Amino acid sequence: MGLRRPLALSVVFALTASLLLLAPSSGGADVSSSWGSVTDLSSTGVDATDPQIEISADGSRAIAVWLRGGVIQARVATMSGGTATWGPLEDFAASTAEPPAVALDTDGTHATVVWDGGAGDFIRARSATVSGNSATWGITRTVSGVLPPGFTDPDVALSAAGDRATAVWVDPGTTRIRSASSTISGNDASWEGGVTNISPAGSASRPVIRVSDDGAAAIAAWRRDSVVESAVATVAGAAATWGTATTLSAPGGSAERAGTTLSDDGVTATATWLRSNGSHIIAQSRSATISGIAADWGPMTELSAPGQDAANVTVAAASAGDRVIATWDRNGVLQSRVGTVNGNTGTWGSITAVVGSGAAVPQVQMSASGGRSVVIWRQSDTVIQTAAAEVSGTTGTWQTPVTVSATGGAPSPPGVSLSADGITAVATWTRSDGTSRIAQSNTGILVGTAPSVTAVSPASGGTSGGTPVTVTGTGFLSGATVSLGGSACTSPTVVSTTSITCSTPAHAAGAVAVTVTNPDTASGSLAGGYTYTDGSSPTSSPTAAPTTTPTTTPTTAPTTQPTTPPPLISKPGVVNRLKASNFRKRKVQISWRPPSATGSSPIVKYRIRWTKPNRKTNYRSWHEQTSTKRTLKGMRKRAKYNVQVQAANAVGYGSWMTVGFRQKK
Repeated sequence: MGLRRPLALSVVFALTASLLLLAPSSGGADVSSSWGSVTDLSSTGVDATDPQIEISADGSRAIAVWLRGGVIQARVATMSGGTATWGPLEDFAASTAEPPAVALDTDGTHATVVWDGGAGDFIRARSATVSGNSATWGITRTVSGVLPPGFTDPDVALSAAGDRATAVWVDPGTTRIRSASSTISGNDASWEGGVTNISPAGSASRPVIRVSDDGAAAIAAWRRDSVVESAVATVAGAAATWGTATTLSAPGGSAERAGTTLSDDGVTATATWLRSNGSHIIAQSRSATISGIAADWGPMTELSAPGQDAANVTVAAASAGDRVIATWDRNGVLQSRVGTVNGNTGTWGSITAVVGSGAAVPQVQMSASGGRSVVIWRQSDTVIQTAAAEVSGTTGTWQTPVTVSATGGAPSPPGVSLSADGITAVATWTRSDGTSRIAQSNTGILVGTAPSVTAVSPASGGTSGGTPVTVTGTGFLSGATVSLGGSACTSPTVVSTTSITCSTPAHAAGAVAVTVTNPDTASGSLAGGYTYTDGSSPTSSPTAAPTTTPTTTPTTAPTTQPTTPPPLISKPGVVNRLKASNFRKRKVQISWRPPSATGSSPIVKYRIRWTKPNRKTNYRSWHEQTSTKRTLKGMRKRAKYNVQVQAANAVGYGSWMTVGFRQKK
């Protein structure tokens, strides 16, 4: 997307003290975060516990669920400019429920919640369609089948389109991890695909599940006896085929609950866990390449240093799976490492301290590009704090921590979710008001380095507006806007991080500032960068009519000096020969030829975007590239797709060209 984000997993161990040497965070991060006011999600009178939060990949909506007096409750929010507008509270029909898990699709229009119905009950689920900040929930379904009940610890993952779900849970009766998948139509998931044992027997616990963008690939990880295990699956409709479980941790030392990520195309995964080396507990990791129901796991990396116990390891990854970040706390010090993944091998950078003391139970998230990250934790058992980081290579530069909750009230371990563009973050936790525990939330904006504006071409134009201009500078993000003298330019197109094209608005005569504002609200201006003229044509002095004297000698016709017309400023035409070919398993190659009409300058790049499965107009975010072909991965067999490509020159992007096809393999 692919723009889906993997959720992190928390794990808790006892702490001991000892000396720690690590690379400190500079505190001068290129990204900062600005958070709003705390919102009470639940009402007073009865304790709320175990809140979970998810933001849609496009950052337009969020959903929070929690447990209150044995009843699952949920609220949906619309997100705009760092502000969440929360809708009505929904009570689920359960009076003895256990903690829920929630998943939200890319555009926030479909949600699924699963939960343990309580002692002696089944795993239950409800799906919803979402409009604005209101959800229409379908009927409650039984996920765990008709075997003797008593299931626990459910988790769920949803495809980007919201049309497929896969769940995992613990079956204490067989001491195994079990799984089921479902197709979703509107707000109803039937869960009729059958239940599968995915682990061997033996005290399995705490499973987590991740799925690919199209929902056709899945990975689960869990603890069984004293080791951490994982299995991968292919999913066709509501039927999942799981491979044999693989032991990830080394034998001999007790390993604890695992976390895992999965790339959008379902071919790259990174898992983390905690394992005792006999003296201390170490955070560890392995990465894998996945083909069908087989995962090729690479070498193990010890993330934390020996000498003290690590706790609460969490992991998140970029959508391509090629960059990962892990965080954990170690005797109150919140630490992180960034890694790059090539095949099944992770290369990790230095350990960095996010905060030096008092930190516990962190959770981390990463943007789809892998360029930004946010971590949240409980500080000194009194407040919830976050920090944002700009990530480059294997280095994360963390900002100074920001407090997002009120002080006191013994806040619970928090959770956080991050939009795919790394701009909008939403957090949740519970906190006592002196009478009962309240589920709370706060929303933040991650603001990067401000863009700079260095030039505008042409630098002047008429007061009526409509002049095509190119704004040059640095740090322009996709979705950036341009204003002249406080009035917005029309049709802004971000050609690159250094160039934006748009058409000037109408304005009174005079010099005005040119301002570029990124979607994260960071802005930069060039004072007097553009001058509006009154639009009148230059006047010329009148000349006397020539006097001619009659003569019998033929006269030579007057010579007219040719004038050079001003150069045209134009965008390119549409690309040629756009086609889909070379169909392979879940892959297809898209290729095209450059436009016949390149406009007023050469072609510099292309954009390509494609729809979700069987959608005509619901396009994923576009990708920029300079080549004239791209292999799309994670395609669903027999699903229909539309692909669009547009070309850009120095002026801007031309029109989209579209090709439709059905995935053959």
